[in-house]
Amino acid sequence: MVEDISLNIAKFNLHALIIIGGFEAFSGGLELVKAREKYEELCVPMVIIPATVSNNVPGSDFSIGADTA
Repeated sequence: MVEDISLNIAKFNLHALIIIGGFEAFSGGLELVKAREKYEELCVPMVIIPATVSNNVPGSDFSIGADTA
């Protein structure tokens, strides 16, 4: 999966990633950061915006959607 993502980053000439989601998005983002040593295409700026009704993203006090659930 990480290899496919790195290929698509190169294919579409992406210069940054914005990841929006809950704990799974957070985990996926960490996986991409850890794979930077193997895949040069992943060496782009990344930001993870917490958006979950569960409000369960580590390192955040509040997430989009938590107050409207």
